[in-house]
Amino acid sequence: MNKKEVEDRMRIDPEFRQRVANSILEANDREEKELKEEEIDWTNLYSAVSKFIIYDGSEKIYNIFVGEDIIRLEGKEIMDYNVFILRLFEKKGIMLPTFRGIKSEWARLVTYWRKNVGQILQEKSEDISENEEAKDTIIDYITNCSIVNEYVVKEGVITLKENLIYVPTKVIKKILKRNSLNISMRKLAYLLDELLASGSIPLKIENRSERFWKFKKDKFEIQKDKILEVVKEQFEDEL
Repeated sequence: MNKKEVEDRMRIDPEFRQRVANSILEANDREEKELKEEEIDWTNLYSAVSKFIIYDGSEKIYNIFVGEDIIRLEGKEIMDYNVFILRLFEKKGIMLPTFRGIKSEWARLVTYWRKNVGQILQEKSEDISENEEAKDTIIDYITNCSIVNEYVVKEGVITLKENLIYVPTKVIKKILKRNSLNISMRKLAYLLDELLASGSIPLKIENRSERFWKFKKDKFEIQKDKILEVVKEQFEDEL
């Protein structure tokens, strides 16, 4: 479609006009994010870190904010530069250099962060570790589930509709209980915020109402071999 055809269609088709406007906004957002990434000087981590949070406890936990991402280190990991560059690579695909004398340089850098951009939060590290375990448990559960395109309340099966993943609330509670993870659903929703399209919502299934959490499909690696054809008898409520 050439420029004139696009302009003509925009004049007569409000829905098309809105789609074009949305595309422009999305392109601007992407460009802005890319510019922010370019502003980070990876040769100078002193300026790359915007915030450094220490969760104080017997085994400290550190959140290092780099751009829009958080690098999390626990306990003695904070003194190991190799752990940091591995976590950074996993998050952003950027491999920082290693060189002789980096151990002492890294120690000075951590000290700088503590003094200049550090915040100390008085929260027990055991609680934070349990929160992270709960988050990882739910992510692992979703990643390993079979996938159907009908709303199903059954452990081991999730629903995929319109690029959203639906997970039954009662299944989430069951998984947490089985793993002895004492965390409220509200706190779990906070921890999973970047993955969620919404928290618990009611959906009608046949003659009853069930609650589901909606997750963003693009935040998970969907394996095609996990997609199943729905056979109603297969998925009777067993919880």
